[in-house]
Amino acid sequence: MSPIRLTDSLSVPDGVLIREVADEAVLLNLNNEQYYGLDGVGLRMWQALTVGVTIEQGIEELLREYDVDRATLERDVLQLLAELADQGLVEIVDAG
Repeated sequence: MSPIRLTDSLSVPDGVLIREVADEAVLLNLNNEQYYGLDGVGLRMWQALTVGVTIEQGIEELLREYDVDRATLERDVLQLLAELADQGLVEIVDAG
């Protein structure tokens, strides 16, 4: 997989389901039966990043909501996206 850039955006592949329960969520890829649990912060990241914006725009939104420095948030977002992409739960799309 090529490096994820902040100018990229996300696409949710067909066959990926998300179920929210309280402040958590479970993602399930029906094609390969991979699933992933998200806590409340992970769920909020998912919501901010999967609405057709760039990763950068999603990070900007999250920075307005959380008391965290930009470098830490970028690292955490990119790590989450890499894990989700590895399991086929998101696709990284070149938005350029």
